[in-house]
Amino acid sequence: MLRMDTVKDRLVLAFGELRHKNAVRNQTDFGDKIKYGKAYVSRLFNGHEEVSYQIATEIQTVFKIDAQWLLTGQGEMFITNKSEKENNNSYPIVNGNAVLLPSNKIEPVPQSFYEETIRWQRGLVDDLINILKHPNAKNEAQEVVSKEENKKLKVGGK
Repeated sequence: MLRMDTVKDRLVLAFGELRHKNAVRNQTDFGDKIKYGKAYVSRLFNGHEEVSYQIATEIQTVFKIDAQWLLTGQGEMFITNKSEKENNNSYPIVNGNAVLLPSNKIEPVPQSFYEETIRWQRGLVDDLINILKHPNAKNEAQEVVSKEENKKLKVGGK
């Protein structure tokens, strides 16, 4: 019996369905289609990164996997015309504070977003400090900053 207790479980199940339907070949293909990098997608599938509202809605847009189902387990995996209309008028609670809202509404920012941003910034600072301890520090630091800026653009917005 397949577990669907967590967002990760539902993501893995949805990915299996997408592969079965030949919508994706592998995780890299999945990431390319939702415009996220291979390493980040791998962390999503391994449960090391949370599936955010933004990622869930991108998956919904690209693959018609219901974001509400992915985040909460409520509803059906795939969107039909009927469920798409229902989703536009529903306001389910996710993780106790993030709410899926129609695009003309303002979504509250969950505390976990701020905590993840701080962890990311601390990690970047630690990486840069370690790089600056080495001989080719300036070039390596510029590469890390460029990679992080590109990652931030992919994660933070379209």
